[in-house]
Amino acid sequence: MPPRSPDARAPRRTPPIPQGPSRRRRAPRVSRLLGPLLLAPFLLLPFLPAPSLAEAAPGRILIGLAPGADFGALEPLHRALGARLVRTLPGSRIAIVDAPRPDLARARYAAHPSSAWAERDQPVWLPGRSPAERQAADPSSVAGSAPSPGAVLQLATLSRRSLRPARPSRPAGRDATYPNDPLFDLQWHHETIGSATAWDFGRAHEVTIAIVDTGVECDHPDLAGACVEGYDYYNDDPDPRDDNQHGTIEAGVAAAVTDNALGVAGLAWGARIMPLKAMSASGQGSFSAIVSSIEHAADHGAQVISLSLGAQQGSEALQAAVAYAAGRGVFLAAAGGNGGQGPHYPAAYPEVVGVAGTKPDDSHPPFTTGPHIEIAAPGWDIQTTTLTTEGGYARHHGTSEATPLVAALAALLIEQHPDWSVAQIRQRIIDSAVDLGQPGWDEVFGWGRID
Repeated sequence: MPPRSPDARAPRRTPPIPQGPSRRRRAPRVSRLLGPLLLAPFLLLPFLPAPSLAEAAPGRILIGLAPGADFGALEPLHRALGARLVRTLPGSRIAIVDAPRPDLARARYAAHPSSAWAERDQPVWLPGRSPAERQAADPSSVAGSAPSPGAVLQLATLSRRSLRPARPSRPAGRDATYPNDPLFDLQWHHETIGSATAWDFGRAHEVTIAIVDTGVECDHPDLAGACVEGYDYYNDDPDPRDDNQHGTIEAGVAAAVTDNALGVAGLAWGARIMPLKAMSASGQGSFSAIVSSIEHAADHGAQVISLSLGAQQGSEALQAAVAYAAGRGVFLAAAGGNGGQGPHYPAAYPEVVGVAGTKPDDSHPPFTTGPHIEIAAPGWDIQTTTLTTEGGYARHHGTSEATPLVAALAALLIEQHPDWSVAQIRQRIIDSAVDLGQPGWDEVFGWGRID
């Protein structure tokens, strides 16, 4: 039975059963994946308890069209309620409106014959960012995308030769590709998952990864030239500039420019980055901004979507958006969370790969476990990009960092196997994983750590 049916609609409750060759425990590295492709691990971001609805757009309603209905059928009700149409999402069949009396409006829209459902918008936070979690968090355990102590490296200190220890021995049998990025040797996850060997089999020059997050600093020296046009759905403008740092961190993990004699190496060598801003400078976003970003990515050429965010409650709109993207052949990866046993959304939806994190010794960090975890990836002390105003580079950990590694691995596989379906990509990732914890699938590591 494949990992999960793309058109299944309920949150996953049972682990997938991999097909194909028997899986190994602690097999050799990533070379199984890309060619066998070597996969980059993903860090886990902590997921927070949902804050009050007032912290989302207070009057925003999301409406799902009934089968056969069109958006025009709702216009008389918009006028009657004094609602402003924010946007429509034709693929996901969602209308987004702002209404002065949202509880009344939600009930009226839900009862309309052209509506399948209607729901209030809900807030979504980056791990570790909600007021409740900030007050209660133990910084040593809830560190989603938090910098490691002493981890910031200033751009001015980096050069072609700086911070470059002696190379490890290259794997026997192949002349593994090692990039010239000065911080590559500090990126322990590349050695663990065998990235250099994977790059011998292929890169990701024809693949676009959408980063749905706080935006991306696309003029960062180590991201310059990698970005394609995106959008800011949080502020509803065409400039998805990062005013937090979280999105720039994740973009660097996935696809920092590799072999440019500067900074770090992204796993998806040569991939393009589509920056989609759905979160604010404080790490707050909403389902309405996230679903808009997901549909944008699916409609504008992204083959992979990385979602280092989540909520403990589900959403009809979020489920519709991920189903639409998956139906268009897009691979979606989402952070499994850092705050107890899930489920977390969108990671818990069957169309999405839920990601857990691992430490350098393949142990489990104090992050979320649960039935929504499908795969694990390195997610601890990950060297990556950050805002240039914050020094340009730093080490971070959390499920947020593990997720873009899985997305990047998918990008490498897509480049090598352009005719493969999303289900085949997911199966290859599962089959090539190093089994950790209990034999087979478990709630801590899923099917194992990417390799």
